[in-house]
Amino acid sequence: MKGEQIIMKMFKTFGLMLIISSGSLVNAAEYGNSIRVKVPFAFAVQGERFAPGEYSVAESATGIILLQGEGKARTVLSIPLTPAKAGDVSGLRFRNTPTHDLEEVAVAGQGSRGVAVRESRKVTFQAQ
Repeated sequence: MKGEQIIMKMFKTFGLMLIISSGSLVNAAEYGNSIRVKVPFAFAVQGERFAPGEYSVAESATGIILLQGEGKARTVLSIPLTPAKAGDVSGLRFRNTPTHDLEEVAVAGQGSRGVAVRESRKVTFQAQ
């Protein structure tokens, strides 16, 4: 009985180590589509502020977008918006708001993907 407990403990420990290490095996090769952009104004990605500057934007096959540059990085999930069309250009699209929230990433030949924008909503409750 004690020998079985030791073996089970070893398997659990090994399994836990495998799970923990698999998270660190994310490979840069997973991000196949990549563009470089120069953003001349401050902007936000899901509530996180970014300074004006040059950024690398990469997209994985699973829809994860990695934005990095100017000493910051952020990954976000995205959804398909438009299919690829002839003459498409790569770039980023922002909301026309004071915070310039990132709304869409387009990669030439790949179509565009939407990024969820955090909405700040004001809710008012009335006393009864």
